[in-house]
Amino acid sequence: MEGDATEVERCKVRLGEEEFSFLHLPGPPGAPILHWAHATGFNAMTYLALFRRLARGFEVWAWDARGHGFTAAAADPAALR
Repeated sequence: MEGDATEVERCKVRLGEEEFSFLHLPGPPGAPILHWAHATGFNAMTYLALFRRLARGFEVWAWDARGHGFTAAAADPAALR
């Protein structure tokens, strides 16, 4: 879409022994931060068109939850508390 942010960065963060993956779209300077936590079986890339629109006014951080996308963190519910 015309006027949408095009810069998308794939980031990773390590929490203990586990690694989580995020998409980052910087938005305009000084924009408020928006953290997108998907609630479906899809990963963050599914929402990229929406993120590009949101990045017009927000700095967008969107994670891949356990068992989704590029996140390498364990996704076994029996092992989590």
